[in-house]
Amino acid sequence: MNKLIAVFNTACLLFTVYVFFDIYRSGAYNFIFQEEVTFWNNPFRIVLKNLNVHPSYFSIWLLFCSIFLIDKLLKGVQSRLGNILIILQVVFFLFTSILFASRATLIGFFIAVSILVFLAIKSKIKRLVATASVILIIVISVTQISFLRVRFLDEINAQKLRPPVGIAHTSSNIRVGIYQCALEIFKENPIMGIGVGDVQAKLNNCYLQFHTRVYEEGNYNSHSTYLNLLLSGGVFALLLFLSSLFLQLKLALKFENYVYLSFIILIIPFFLFENVLSRMHGAVFYGLFNALFLKQILSTKK
Repeated sequence: MNKLIAVFNTACLLFTVYVFFDIYRSGAYNFIFQEEVTFWNNPFRIVLKNLNVHPSYFSIWLLFCSIFLIDKLLKGVQSRLGNILIILQVVFFLFTSILFASRATLIGFFIAVSILVFLAIKSKIKRLVATASVILIIVISVTQISFLRVRFLDEINAQKLRPPVGIAHTSSNIRVGIYQCALEIFKENPIMGIGVGDVQAKLNNCYLQFHTRVYEEGNYNSHSTYLNLLLSGGVFALLLFLSSLFLQLKLALKFENYVYLSFIILIIPFFLFENVLSRMHGAVFYGLFNALFLKQILSTKK
């Protein structure tokens, strides 16, 4: 299992280096130390989208690798040089994720790392210091790093949480419109849903009520795995999925597989804000590693 994750980690590292070359070619690197980046226009997210990769999915790949590397650090089985290389790679991946400023993945990452550190460190004093350090890093990052501040603070303060009007919109109020429509559709058949094939058409029809063209410029799905299950399969489908997540968390805790536990905790907030299973970048990532972790636990159990 460690070898498989190491291969994935190497692939992510190579692709990240390629992305930075593309950032350099586009001239977007000039914005790294400037305050010109806003929630209206993040040049780094644009570069990645031109490579046909969604910033949030790219971010969750890198942060999953970071969790795996942090776990190796906590186990302390590497040489001093090995530890330095791991730290540098974690910093590189975290810096890259901050550039693309995906809120859901960063929230999941900091929660997962906090729990991982709490469970892996046995000394109460060291555990307290480590947990306090993580919280301090979160606060400083959100308030002082411009890429995060505009996403976590400025965007929320700039506009009221209401559906978009005209060209005045952010990712937050676009989601408000999506969630408003989702609630209207959910009321049609809350128990069994309206069926997988009808959700997008229903959403598109509902978007027509808003006085904006933003929903016509792209195909806006439910932007939530939980919400998509609720719309397509009703309460029954959502409860079934939540039960599977609960079982995965239970197995990870029972067998003390903290990397698997962190993987699930990382992706739970991501499910809340992205329709993960509708994209191959998300469905393959979650399905593959979840299956591999479960296989590892079954092998341990035997």
